[in-house]
Amino acid sequence: MCTIAWAIDPTLFSLTEMAVLIDTNEGPNFGRTVYDSRKRAPSQPIVNVARDVDADRVFALLAERIARY
Repeated sequence: MCTIAWAIDPTLFSLTEMAVLIDTNEGPNFGRTVYDSRKRAPSQPIVNVARDVDADRVFALLAERIARY
């Protein structure tokens, strides 16, 4: 739902650019998402990560859209 809410109104979320990678090494951390908000790993992709949400506005958007039906 958050993805759709963001597509409708991106101002609902505060985004931060980060370097992100997925641990693909065998072991207990396999599949773990690792991010670096200081972007010290220039070889990693820089993505926008939602760090904060205006939950009241998201739920208001949801209620408004459901009420249409």
